[in-house]
Amino acid sequence: DAKKFAAQDSNFNAWAERNLMLHVKEAGTQNSLALNNKLLDLISDDKIPIEGKGKDQKTGKNYLNVIIDSNYKSSVAIKKTGRRYAVFYMPFETENDLLRAGLTNEYFSNLKYWLDYQDGYAIVADWLHNYQIKCGSLPVRAPRTSYFEEATRESLNGAAAMLMAAIEAEEDGFKNGYIVALHARRYLQNNGYSKLNDRTVADAIKQLPINYYKIQRNDGGKNQIRVGGTLTAVYSTSLAATFEDFNAASGATPLQAPGLPPQPLHVPGAMHPR
Repeated sequence: DAKKFAAQDSNFNAWAERNLMLHVKEAGTQNSLALNNKLLDLISDDKIPIEGKGKDQKTGKNYLNVIIDSNYKSSVAIKKTGRRYAVFYMPFETENDLLRAGLTNEYFSNLKYWLDYQDGYAIVADWLHNYQIKCGSLPVRAPRTSYFEEATRESLNGAAAMLMAAIEAEEDGFKNGYIVALHARRYLQNNGYSKLNDRTVADAIKQLPINYYKIQRNDGGKNQIRVGGTLTAVYSTSLAATFEDFNAASGATPLQAPGLPPQPLHVPGAMHPR
């Protein structure tokens, strides 16, 4: 049970010694951080401390593989830099979904009968026992599935989740694969966030499931442009993007970001309105 497993205070884990599989059932959303912390060493380390009740701690070989099932997509926090979880979503949310896939009551009755009375369990065990796995073919990192990006999006919270909503809504400053840091800061402030600075905004952008890169100048100047009189950084989904690319994509004039009134050009000797 995921809730009980995550809530355990003791370090007693003699059950893990020489076991091949840990099945965590019914993972929820409220205990996702505690569950992650409990599983960290079990997933990552080749050797783990083994401690039984009333026995001295020792170090043992870690053979565990972990399967987590849940009805919630956000039950396990998945970061875009994560390497521990291979995510699989099942497209069966209603009874009609099951029926369309042929997973009827008759199918499950026949499956149970085969398992219980026609050596189904033994057949599956024999197949797994004889399945050939080449030495060195198992990856160190969990495979990236097609559901990985969605999983990282579901795992977002706080400022990063707010910015993702702005991107999906194509708010000003969040269009065409660009994020204007000034817009991001104002958007977060307008939605209740305070005490923001360039670092906190940059950290929120880094957490997004889509990679955004800070645009760099080629002339040695500051990696910023002036928007409405304020210098700001701009982030792009393209690592090679330039400020000229940003201006072209946004339809803005040079050094002018979208969604703000144009600034007068300062021509030497000309009069400019105050």
